[in-house]
Amino acid sequence: MDIGFVYTGERRFENIGKENHKLLFNSLSEFTAFNIYDECKDDRSNDDFTISAPNQIWDFYKALPKVKEQIVIRMRTDIWFAKSSNIYLDLHNHPIYKSYNMLLQQ
Repeated sequence: MDIGFVYTGERRFENIGKENHKLLFNSLSEFTAFNIYDECKDDRSNDDFTISAPNQIWDFYKALPKVKEQIVIRMRTDIWFAKSSNIYLDLHNHPIYKSYNMLLQQ
């Protein structure tokens, strides 16, 4: 089952954020395909709403026709995964992953 990651919002802490996100992407690449869609805006002066949150949801909604994957996850460049969360990224041992693989083999 493929995953589409859609980045929305302002580009805050982009370099360290995306470097940190490689932890997640490297773990996912071991068992599933995914694509990353960058819908962040460099210039938010033409936004449809006056505050950020509705614009991010609207940008996400407008990006959905581009996304062909079955699972879609909205991301921001300033989301941070702590090292302690790596234990949850060991997806091969997760019961849902094992059940999913069993279904595929039938």
